Amino acid sequence: MRRLVQKDLDIAEYTDPTHNPMIPHVIVLEPGLVIYKIYNGYWFFGRPTLEDLRHHAAARVAGIKKRVSPHTLRHSKTLEQ
Repeated sequence: MRRLVQKDLDIAEYTDPTHNPMIPHVIVLEPGLVIYKIYNGYWFFGRPTLEDLRHHAAARVAGIKKRVSPHTLRHSKTLEQ
């Protein structure tokens, strides 16, 4: 099996060369696929909790709400029609 992403991101697990597994990652993205936070690790260390992910989501939504005003939404809808 080809592991293009594994090679591009250099996330090969070095302790098991026989099975060639990857180190698990969680990537939190902002709109436009901008990376906000990266976690790497297994379930017992290095992984975000649900509470961590909830806080990140709340921070991203608050940031989006600050950038968008109802006036810009109304004008963008009229331009689309």
